[in-house]
Amino acid sequence: MAKHSTPFPEEGKFPSGEEFSAYVKRSLKELGISAYKVAQLIPGNTNNNIVREIATGAQVNPTARTMKQIFDAIEGVRRQQAAKDTGAPE
Repeated sequence: MAKHSTPFPEEGKFPSGEEFSAYVKRSLKELGISAYKVAQLIPGNTNNNIVREIATGAQVNPTARTMKQIFDAIEGVRRQQAAKDTGAPE
C-alpha cells in the first residue's frame, strides 16, 4: 500500500479547500475506489456527489464537518484494505 501524508498539516487544524481536494483525489486513486462509494460511506449523507465535487475542485470550501466525515470514510476504507492485505480480521 502506498504511503500517504495526512491532510491535516497541524494537529487540530483542517487543510485549505485546495489541500483537501488534492488529498481526496490522491486517496481515491491510491485506493482504487469511486467518489460515489466514499459518499455512500458517510453516515446520513444525502448528497452522493459531494466527494466528486471536492475531488474535482467544483466544491472549493467544504465545511470542517464535511472534511472530517470524508476523511473518516477514506481512512476507514484505507484501514479495511490494509487489514485485507495483511489477512487480519476487519
